Order: sequence, then structure tokens, then C-alpha cells
Amino acid sequence: MSSDEAPNSIIQLSLRALPLTTISIIPSPASLAKTVRRQCPMPCSTSTSQLRGIFRKTDRGEDFVLYEDNQMIIFATTINLSLLRQCKHWFVDGVFKACSEDFYQLFTVHALLKSVVIPLIYGLLIGKSADDY
Repeated sequence: MSSDEAPNSIIQLSLRALPLTTISIIPSPASLAKTVRRQCPMPCSTSTSQLRGIFRKTDRGEDFVLYEDNQMIIFATTINLSLLRQCKHWFVDGVFKACSEDFYQLFTVHALLKSVVIPLIYGLLIGKSADDY
């Protein structure tokens, strides 16, 4: 959401509609103004040329970048995809504080292989909406 109104105007307008009991427990106007001014970071436009060659291949020389655009980068090898197809149990996880500031989350797909859960696909995503997944 965006607005051309000043943060203090937005806060004052919102506070008028609240009961006094609620106003007494919300953060200070200065804190609310800071929250109103805060903007979400713009997505990084990571392009194919910006991803260094060292990250494009595994130590064995296999291609590691499965898919890449301005919204995400997906890392997996053909061997990992083959292993994933063979496994009956898959697990996914999204970690938000473990990725670079250019991305919003690290999304991983793991599989149960011979009683061991191993990560097989890694994705760097700029968001967490249904469209991102």
C-alpha cells in the first residue's frame, strides 16, 4: 500500500477511529510513524550474468543452476532430480534469515533416502506469496 499523505496524518486519522482503551495500549505516535515510513525492499534484479561462475557448477563440474530469472534462482543437479523422483517422502523448508539481502528466503526441498533426509533442491526467492512458490 502507498499513500502521498504524511505519516502523522495517517496516524491521526487512524487514531480517531479507535476507542480510548485501545489507544492506551498501542505504540507511541513516533513509533507508529516510523512503521508507516518503512518501505519494503525492492526486489533485486539478479541476472544470469551477475551469478558468478563458481556457483554455476558443482565441484564435480555438473550444472547446478536449474532455473534463473528476476524472481528466483533454483539450484539442483540432474542427479539430485533423479534421486528426488525415486523418493516417496519429500520435505520442504523456507528459511528467511539465511539468505543474502537480495532475496527474501532460501527454500529447500529434501527427500528421505535410506533413512536419511537430504537436501536436493535449493531456491532463492524474492518473496513468499503463492505466486513465488
